[in-house]
Amino acid sequence: ADHIVMKGDKDIGIQGERAGLVMRCIGSKFLGFAGTMTKDALESKMSIADWKGKDKIEEMYTDRSPELKKAIDELEIPHPRSKPYVPTNNAIIERTVRMFVEGARALLLMAGLGVLWWPFACAYFEVAYNTTKRWYHSLARMETPWFLRFGAQFPGLRPLFGQLVWFRPMQPTVDKMPKFDSRGQWGVCLGWDFQPGRVWDNVYKVAAVSSFRAGAPK
Repeated sequence: ADHIVMKGDKDIGIQGERAGLVMRCIGSKFLGFAGTMTKDALESKMSIADWKGKDKIEEMYTDRSPELKKAIDELEIPHPRSKPYVPTNNAIIERTVRMFVEGARALLLMAGLGVLWWPFACAYFEVAYNTTKRWYHSLARMETPWFLRFGAQFPGLRPLFGQLVWFRPMQPTVDKMPKFDSRGQWGVCLGWDFQPGRVWDNVYKVAAVSSFRAGAPK
């Protein structure tokens, strides 16, 4: 696990995120991402717990970050650490962090969304990666990280990031609508919403087109 390093106020996310935690399972190649307000131990602990759910993590490798060390220790996960001042010891997660950053840049460009939306782009990249087949030498076949973790392929649709979709809002929004107003709206797809352990219950993340007004964040 490692954090995406931000460079000040210009990198704050659409909901105030100032950091991003990246995780990777070495065996299945299953990725994880969480946008957070800080890099502190509490948010790191909550992000790791949300990613793993009820699954057991045999050990979690870091670059000796004190925040991650405290979070992992509190979760009672064995914690091997990289050698001090030897950057190559942390090469796998560093490459994964770079992959998230470059993938999110491409998604934001494709969707025409501004850089403030980077937490959603990173979260979308996680799922896109986990649900795409890749080669496993140990299995001698192509498979998805999602299948290797859950034993079945991801059941949801895979709309493009930023794709225009017709959707039904959540019930609290519907309850505020006029009785004869259409229950469907045009929206911009931003990804999927998960329960702890990346359990999916058929919920997508969508921003209503009506929320994109002049002067609003783009």
